[in-house]
Parts: sequence; structure tokens; C-alpha cells
Amino acid sequence: IPKAEKTKRVEIRARSMARKITLSPDGRARSVIFFDQDGHEQEIFARAIVAAGNAVETPRLLLLSKSRLFPDGLANSSGLVGKRFMEHLSVFAYGVFQERLDPWRGVPTGGVIQDFYATNPNNSFVRGCTISVENDNQWPLATANSIPGWGFEHKVRMKEIFGHRVGLASDGEQLPDKRNQVTLDPAVKDSYGLPVPLITATYFENELAMIDAISTWLGEILEAAGAREISVQNFIPGYSSHYLGTCRMGKDPKTSVVDPWGRTHDVPNLFVGDGSVFVTGAGLNPALTISALATRTAEGIVSAFKRGEF
Repeated sequence: IPKAEKTKRVEIRARSMARKITLSPDGRARSVIFFDQDGHEQEIFARAIVAAGNAVETPRLLLLSKSRLFPDGLANSSGLVGKRFMEHLSVFAYGVFQERLDPWRGVPTGGVIQDFYATNPNNSFVRGCTISVENDNQWPLATANSIPGWGFEHKVRMKEIFGHRVGLASDGEQLPDKRNQVTLDPAVKDSYGLPVPLITATYFENELAMIDAISTWLGEILEAAGAREISVQNFIPGYSSHYLGTCRMGKDPKTSVVDPWGRTHDVPNLFVGDGSVFVTGAGLNPALTISALATRTAEGIVSAFKRGEF
């Protein structure tokens, strides 16, 4: 962003919220109507528009942008905007070691284990997960906040845990399913009076079996590493913060929302540049793939401008 701002051709409008993408009579995206930081409604016009609000807010914006041409939501002739919502199955586990490891020092990251990534016929489920060492929540304040109580007992427990505790986390692959979706809540509104996203996320047989297996694997890894205290937390929906799907990519307009360049099939100058274009969730952190796809989409937009399409 700083590099882009130095070109004097980029303006960041912070604390603003898009509420609708409008269309020209020819069916092209014309403008974005948004609320500015003071809550005033504004409109900005563009020859190309990119929605990049993640797998929750992007489909919400498209569904809010209904029109005569798209009564079920913008770029939604396939009926798939908001469908096949996925999140990673994140289970967290912690082990306290006798020796001091100080995992909080340095860059807050750790190794990744991919032994459980591919489908194993011995499992009762398909696909798998990666497991990573999570060090970013082992800093002094984070550790202190995770210990209940106060006073002398808290200090004793802090000395036992700080620098000795290591965390593990999983990115398990949830299968895409049309029943899992993002829609507009018919009753609840946000501070602007707009329907909030209503997320339906059900974990079916394959996911439940994988979660059980992941919990076992995490405990076994910590035990094999020599941890003297091991705790495996229950799976909590939403804790991965990796939300995917809902504007799936594909070549067939009947079965996808965007093409391989992130361009919506229905609106030629409207693009999606986030994790909502994922067809499957995979079982690893999606950040680099999102970045790669966004770069590819940007290159496609530049090429389209050079061809005079916009």
C-alpha cells in the first residue's frame, strides 16, 4: 500500500463501507456506493471494480447489489454466490516442557507438518490437514492472560509455563458443500441498516471424523516430543479465521461465479480478488495462494486495459 500511494494514483479511504455496486444499462459495473468514515453516503465511478472483502463480505456485497438484471444478487446467474462456504478445521493443543524453549522469541512462526495432508485409505475420511507450531500466543502478556487467577498462585503458574509452553494448530480441509453458505440475514441489520451476513456452517461426517483424528494426532505429537502437560482444546467454529469459497472459480458460467482470471462471468469489468474464489479449501494456510491469485487477477486487469476492453 505505501508503494502504491507513492505513485499518487492510489487513495485509501479507511473506515468506509461499500453497500452496493451499480450497473450501467449495458450490464457493466458502473460505480460503488459506500458510506464514508462519517457515515455519509458517497458514490465513486470506475472502469473496473474489484471486490476483495473475503468469503463473507464479498458475497454479502454482491447479494446486496440486486438490480433488474440481477434480482438474486450481482453476478449471480449461477445461483452460487454465497454457496459452498468453507473454513479450515482448526484444533489447538498445548504442551508444557521441562526445559525452557522460549518459543515467543523472534518471528512468531514455526514449522509445518504435512504428514497428514493427503487422503489416507486407513482413515474414515478423505483429505487431511497440515499441523503448524503456533508461537505467536506465547508472549509474556498472552501467557499471563491465559492463566486464571491472580496474585501469588498466578505468579507461580506463570513461572512454570512461560517459555516452556508450545502450541500446535491444524488447518483441516472442509469439503465444499452447497448447504454451507453466506446469505443475507432477514432480521438482523448492521449500524447502517443493512442485513448482516448470515453464515450457515455445518460440519458433516467427514469433518467430524477428521476433527477427532486431528485431536488425537496433536496429543501424540506433543507426547512424542516430551511434553509433560498436554491439553487439546475442543474444536470451535470460526477460530481458523480462514474463510473460503462462496464465489467459486471455474470456466463454466453455470457452475462458477468467476473465470480463471477472477473476472465474473456475468459482469465483464467486475472482478473478485480474495479467498472466496477457492473451489476447495485445501488443508493449509491460504494466504500465499490468495496473494498469487490476486496477482494473477491484477495482471489480467492490466492486460484487459491494454486491449481496450475497459
